[in-house]
Amino acid sequence: MAVRFDDTQRRLVLGVRDLVEAGPRWGHLQPRPAWTLRTRAAAGREVHRVTQAWRAEHDPEYSAEVSVKTVRLVQGWECTIRGRLDGVTIEDGRLVIEEIKSTALAAERLYATTAEDWPVWKRQLGVYLWLLAAMGRPAEGRLVLVSLVDGSRHVVSIDADLEAIEAQVVQRLEDLVREREDHLDWLQSRRRAVVPFPHTSPREGQLDLVQVVTDNLEGGGQLLLSSPTGTGKTAAVLTGVLSHAWARDQRVFFATAKGTQSAVVEQTLAAFAERGVPLRSVSLRARERLCLREEGVDCRAEVCRFAENYHDKVREHRVVEQALDGVCDAAALKALGQSHEVCPHALAMEAARRADVIVGDYNYGFDADVRLSLWDDGPWVLVVDEAHNLVERARGYGSGVLSAREARGVAAVLRERGAVFEPYARLCEHAAEILRDCVLRVEAESPRRGSEVVIEAPRGALRDLRDQIEELALEYLVLGEGGTEDPYTAWSWQFLRFVQRLEAAGEETVHIYGEEAGD
Repeated sequence: MAVRFDDTQRRLVLGVRDLVEAGPRWGHLQPRPAWTLRTRAAAGREVHRVTQAWRAEHDPEYSAEVSVKTVRLVQGWECTIRGRLDGVTIEDGRLVIEEIKSTALAAERLYATTAEDWPVWKRQLGVYLWLLAAMGRPAEGRLVLVSLVDGSRHVVSIDADLEAIEAQVVQRLEDLVREREDHLDWLQSRRRAVVPFPHTSPREGQLDLVQVVTDNLEGGGQLLLSSPTGTGKTAAVLTGVLSHAWARDQRVFFATAKGTQSAVVEQTLAAFAERGVPLRSVSLRARERLCLREEGVDCRAEVCRFAENYHDKVREHRVVEQALDGVCDAAALKALGQSHEVCPHALAMEAARRADVIVGDYNYGFDADVRLSLWDDGPWVLVVDEAHNLVERARGYGSGVLSAREARGVAAVLRERGAVFEPYARLCEHAAEILRDCVLRVEAESPRRGSEVVIEAPRGALRDLRDQIEELALEYLVLGEGGTEDPYTAWSWQFLRFVQRLEAAGEETVHIYGEEAGD
């Protein structure tokens, strides 16, 4: 469940997990590729299912997925906290609740852990114990830790200081309410603002463009605007868009195809800010363009000082708030990153969640691989600059690319790491063989256009390989580096996305091409 606000009724509804995890994070920046996260989540769900089934079979008092809730009044807001207990049982007349968690630790390391080694899960279970006590049902709690590596199980009892937990819960609710009220005050200041034209002397036709944009937005329509170079479209469009969005509590995403176009948008937004428009803007750039690490992109905390203790430094120095003080472009993000030793790319993504205007490449709005999750936090006004460029870019977003040469290269890197990585190297080489056969087995009469060949894709073989890669994902995460820049991780994500697109294409024709046969 997500944190939900009803501003009219002054109500807040959130889950126990939201209560524990909402707010500032702690420690290092730990980026994980989407394919490992998805596999990890699926394995975790299976652990819950199997463990709950086993407990129910051996304990007649056991119940799974038990709902609980409590309501508190905090600073005039009605705050409802809801949760779902993984397991509940009665032992010697005592109520016992269990929180089931999966881990990548094998038995030897798992059995050596204590409750203090699992602070977030301990805190979550403690909130459940406090919630039950508030309902008049005091209970004991324990973590049931299950290894995804070898299936070993470790049970840890939790002692909770209910008074301390209550103080923490109330403090967190007060923080959430205060943050929400600050956000509402900010929206009100935007609503009261008059958005002027950003320049003192509009060019001929610019104010007409402003009116066209405004009329279209008020009518709820979509507008395709064409105007000669030099007419000042950016300033005119933004004047109409900001006026509309500010009056309706909307946010703006300005999608561009090139960095030079983003610079024009940023300069125009800065002109609005100089004229007194309340504005929080952040620009998004590719990770490699913002990276401050001299040796190149590698987001592991052990090798990058900008990832080490990232969340602690951001929180302590209020770096996100600094980024949201006006217009924050790539240069400003890098300057903040250097000043506070934090990752500019991670900072940009974090600031984007609270920004009024986001300026970024098309892919943040249209590419399923990197599309922003905060689109669900709307409503939005979407502006696409130089929209004729989007057609070709969209073709690329929908077209998967696999390289046999790259697969063989990743296999070679894995073999250099040692014999333990042999299974993953074989998967890469198998993929290269499938791609090579696709080209070499084409009959002479197959349709061709230059280096492009139209063939029947080996869907079954690719799906089988996909399943093998996902089965080994967790093991690789334990054995390998597992970061977003790890060669095998990057290649696996690319492969899984290719198969996903292949399945989405159904029985449509697939085109395979390369400079050299089999590459």
